Amino acid sequence: MKKIVSFLLIGILILGVTGCGSNSNKASNNNVDNTEKNDNGESGTVLQVNAALFNDEGYAAVSYTDNFTHYTTIIDKNFKVHSIYEYNATLIGKYVTKNDPNDRNTINIYDVDGNIVFSYKDYEYEKLELVPNGYFFATKKEDTYNASVEKTGVYSLDEKKWVVEPSSEYDYNAALKGKYVIDLKNDEQTFFNTKTGKLFKTPTKVYTEFIDGYATITEDDVINIYSDNGSKSTNKIPLYSGGRDNKRNYNGMYVLVESSIDTGTKHFIIFNLKNNKKIDLSGRYYAVSDYINFTKTGYALVTMTNQGGTPYYTVIDSEGKELFEPVKMDHQNDWIQNSDKSLNILQSNDLYEGDYIILYNKDNIYEVRDKNNKNICTGEEYERFEAVTNNSILVSKSAPGHAQERYYKNMDCKKIDITKPNSISIIK
Repeated sequence: MKKIVSFLLIGILILGVTGCGSNSNKASNNNVDNTEKNDNGESGTVLQVNAALFNDEGYAAVSYTDNFTHYTTIIDKNFKVHSIYEYNATLIGKYVTKNDPNDRNTINIYDVDGNIVFSYKDYEYEKLELVPNGYFFATKKEDTYNASVEKTGVYSLDEKKWVVEPSSEYDYNAALKGKYVIDLKNDEQTFFNTKTGKLFKTPTKVYTEFIDGYATITEDDVINIYSDNGSKSTNKIPLYSGGRDNKRNYNGMYVLVESSIDTGTKHFIIFNLKNNKKIDLSGRYYAVSDYINFTKTGYALVTMTNQGGTPYYTVIDSEGKELFEPVKMDHQNDWIQNSDKSLNILQSNDLYEGDYIILYNKDNIYEVRDKNNKNICTGEEYERFEAVTNNSILVSKSAPGHAQERYYKNMDCKKIDITKPNSISIIK
């Protein structure tokens, strides 16, 4: 199977001296600055990369161009460069796939340091899919003069062996059921967990995705909870009776909301799937948003409106406790009537990684706040804060007369340099 990731090739403004801005409006295709030493004391070249989100295993695939050639660069959570690939390469977890430059029918799988750990011809397998946590599942056809059999199995790149031997017992249509669970038989009951490296079966069919340890299915006034080891539990929920109804399962917290701007909040209930505890917050807010997701550390951004339609936001913990009193925010589509530029607009209804909030005002000045609503970093003119990832801010900047930039800032609001050590060779 070939996977191709399309990257936006962005011309970046050449900096005359590393760390200093230039007043020139001339853009260049060269995204490489002068040689200097990085934070580890290694000599290298500062790259003007097109920054990207980090994955759950602590790596990101950033890109840059040099002399009209595109490069994919793998960095770790310390922003250290591990490997660089000419043209496009696909990062899945801690492994990279790329077509072999000498044989386009060969696909190589590399570790993050650029070592080939597995190679195959594109015609060897009917299907091969690399998934997080160092596994791929694949289907291979075996032919004899009087039979043709498809066998599917799971291979561990870490262990360098098949951990589920290819067998006709498993289905060609095996597919991910969420980010890390494989439905091996395509029967919604036989699964492989790539986090634990184990097969598991569920007592009944699970047609929803496994998310952060659990899959949930609601039937009338019952929520069925399936863990990613195969166990099942249940809990009672109120019957739906009208209004906005949304049930969300993230990071072991299941949220049920039934709310309407006209009639207010009828139900706002949190279920902790780890201990099956239920917390009822139905009477707390007039009209709560139906988009509430908990983070890995057990916090959620909650937005609501009062009877007049004015929006507010706060953050709650897994027990439903507010971290600060709800704060008024601007009507995003009501800028003409409301000229108060001090009011902010939420960039997202979710907390970002690390439990951060991103807001901006009518002058498009962006700000990162922590879960207690305290300011962490305020952006400069023309900067747009896209996300918080790996305890850093993903920033894009489009100043008039300058090429667009996309880079990281730390929580002290300082730009993070990505340095290519001189010892790293580019993989063709």
